[in-house]
This record gives sequence, C-alpha cells and structure tokens, in this order.
Amino acid sequence: TTAINEIIRSLKLQPGDEIISTDHEYGAMDKAWEFVTEKTGSSYKNIKLPFPIESEEDITSTLINNCSDKTKVLFISHITSPTAIIFPVKELCDFARKNNIITIIDGAHAPGHIELDIMNLNPDYYIGTCHKWLCTPKGVSFLYVNKEIQNKLDPLIIGWGWRDSETKLSNFQSNHQWWGTRDMSSYFCIPLAIMIHQEKDMISSRIQCLSRIPMIRKEINDITKQSNICPNKMLGHMASMIIPIENHVDIKNKLINDYNIEIPIFNWKGKNLLRVSYYLYNQKKDINYLIKSLKEILS
Repeated sequence: TTAINEIIRSLKLQPGDEIISTDHEYGAMDKAWEFVTEKTGSSYKNIKLPFPIESEEDITSTLINNCSDKTKVLFISHITSPTAIIFPVKELCDFARKNNIITIIDGAHAPGHIELDIMNLNPDYYIGTCHKWLCTPKGVSFLYVNKEIQNKLDPLIIGWGWRDSETKLSNFQSNHQWWGTRDMSSYFCIPLAIMIHQEKDMISSRIQCLSRIPMIRKEINDITKQSNICPNKMLGHMASMIIPIENHVDIKNKLINDYNIEIPIFNWKGKNLLRVSYYLYNQKKDINYLIKSLKEILS
C-alpha cells in the first residue's frame, strides 16, 4: 500500500489521463487511485472482465481493447486478491511498453507463490509482499522500479538518506533510507527466506500443494453446485469459489466460532466468495475438516 501510494503520487497525472485497471483489484488500491484522480482530474477505470474467465485471452483482449490514446497507466494484479486468479502480466507489460503506457504491477501475492522473474516481465513498477507466501515477518515488502525511471519517483517520507553525498548506494536506494525510528531488521530475513524456498524439499512440497488446489476447488464446488470461475492453469496456491448463501458474514462467523476455521468469505460484485489457500504449513486433514464443516453448514 505504501509503495503504490508513492508511485501514484509521483506520476504527475493530468486532466484527461486514464488509468486502466480491472474489477478484480484490491480495494485499498482502488481507494488510492480514486483519491489521486479526484485531485488531478484524471480517471481511474475498473474494466469489467468476463466472468467466469475462460482463458488468459479474456483478460488481455478486454484490457487492450479498452486502452486508448488517453491511457497513461495500466495497473493490474499479478495474482488477484478477491478471485485468486493469476493474470497474464508478461503479455500485458509487452503491449504497454510498445504503446508507451506505464505499467504498475501489484504483486502482493506473487513472491513465494509462483516463479517470479521481474526482469523478464519488464514492468515499469512492481510491488511484492514477502510476508504472505515467502513467510517473512509481517510488513516486509519490496518495490522494484525500472532504472530508466527511478529518478522520477519521490519517496513518501524524506529522511537522512535524501541526497546523501557520502552514500555508496544509488540515489534511488539512498533516497528511500532511514524512515525515522522504524525497525528495519525484519527486511534482512528476505535473503534467508528466498534461500529456504529454493531448497529441493521445499520446491517439492510447493509442487504438491499446487497440485491439490484444483481438487480442493472441485470438492467445494461439488458441495455448492457451482462452476469454476477460471481454468485450473490460472490458479496458484489459492482458489476462490462462489458460495450460494445470502449472508457471507453469518457463515464466516459460524466457521470461526463453531469450527475454529478462519477463511476469507466476502461479497464481491454481488457474489459471495470463499477463498481457500493451501500451502506448506497445511495438511490434508485441514482441508478434510473444512470440507466436512462446509457440508454441515450448507446442508
């Protein structure tokens, strides 16, 4: 959230500029864009994607067809928060670069979740959090900025690092240093977390987890009599499913209070969704218990 706010406020948007995004984005990011576009006279467009999504082409063609000469920014998630869908970021970044459109990728769910090669994606900006799937302490995130535009980004907080003549870092790195008395020690966990995730046993375990998500989704959809919202190949360690209930808060509270299960259940675009995650710290018995609990509640 901090990084994206910093990027948005450094863009120097003008009246008439358009920011193209989707209706699958994280709510806090939508609010950040709405705040800035109201101040600048630019417009933030949440493009409605086909639903359910049948293929990556549904996403790329819809977004590309909605870009115009007014489009200054393409802002998309790498893996969407509400719907847990992996977006075709590489193809969209390639299109944007050819058309002089700035790309900002919200990669909150990507590090540790999927193979991530930012240089291959070649966005202008990429933001990732490490406390979700890379399992670092909370609040550990990173901001990547293409070297060609690093001098255009102003830090939200100016501290001792700003224009430090004695630093051995780049100006971009130095300008973002020393945020008051904030404890930065948790950030030093990132190299170790990456190293652990690259171990052979960890890679094997993640592959096993990935293979189970489509099966978990099918089991839950069999209970609810609902269809998939996207193909299996667009899933990672998460899947969102439609739950045909009137009040999502009631079932969420029932799972927490009666079954000791905490899981995201929320209203999205008039539909109640349940998002299940399966990762290194989960066991098959956890999923079996969730399935059993849902059967009891929905019966």
